[in-house]
Amino acid sequence: MNLKIVAAIAAIAAASFAPMRAAAQYVEVDYSGTVTNILSGAPSWLTVGTPVSFDAVFNTAALVDNTATADAILSEFGLDPSQLPTSVTNASLSDDPNASLTIKVGPETFSKFDEVQYGTTDGDTPVNLGIGNLPAVDYINGSFAGLSDTFAAANGVGINADPFNYLFGGFDGHQIGIGLATPDDSDPLDNIVAEGDVNLSTVTFTPVTISAAPEPTSWALMILGIGVSGWMLRRRPTGLCRMT
Repeated sequence: MNLKIVAAIAAIAAASFAPMRAAAQYVEVDYSGTVTNILSGAPSWLTVGTPVSFDAVFNTAALVDNTATADAILSEFGLDPSQLPTSVTNASLSDDPNASLTIKVGPETFSKFDEVQYGTTDGDTPVNLGIGNLPAVDYINGSFAGLSDTFAAANGVGINADPFNYLFGGFDGHQIGIGLATPDDSDPLDNIVAEGDVNLSTVTFTPVTISAAPEPTSWALMILGIGVSGWMLRRRPTGLCRMT
C-alpha cells in the first residue's frame, strides 16, 4: 500500500478519536448523614439514627464557576451579604452519561434520575443558581458541599439535602429533609416527616477510571475516513505486466 495512503488513514483515525482524549478526571465521592429528628407521620423504618449515605461519580474537569450567578440570586432571596459564598462551582450529573448518583436512607434508594427537576437548571421555585442541569455536585467556598437538589422515588418518598437550601436555614436548622407524599399532595417534600444532618468529615474521594467510548460524531468521522481511504485505494492505478 502507498505510504501516503497509510499516513492519511492514520491521520483520519487519529482525528476521529480525538474527542475521546478529553482531560476527564472522574472521582467517586462518598459521604454520610444521619436522621436526627422524627416528626409526625414518619414510617416505622425511619427512626433517629437511621443512616443516610451519598455516593456520586462525577468529572472534576466539568466543574464550572457560578459564583456571580449564585450570589446574585441568593441576594434577591434575602440572604445577608455576609452569608454569600465567596465561590460556587458545580458539575452537572444529568449532562454526563458517565456520572452517577446513589442516595440511600434506610431501605430507600434514589438515583440521579429521581431528581425532581432532572435535566433542568431550576429548583422548586424559578431560581437558577447557574448550576447547570440537575442534579449537580456543589462546591461552596472552595470545599465540597454536597448535592443539589431534591429527589423523589416512585413510592412517594422524597429527600432534600441541597447545600444551598441550608444557607437559608435548612429544615429547622437541619441539612436533610425526608418527606412522604400524601393523597392530597404528590410532592413528598411538602410533607417533611424526618430531619437529619450531613457529616462532611466523612467525605472521601476515590479516582475512577471511565472507559472512553467514541461519541457519535467521532464514529461518523471515522467511518467517513475509512470510506475516503477505500475510495482512494480503488482509484489507485493498477500496474500491468505485459508480455511482449
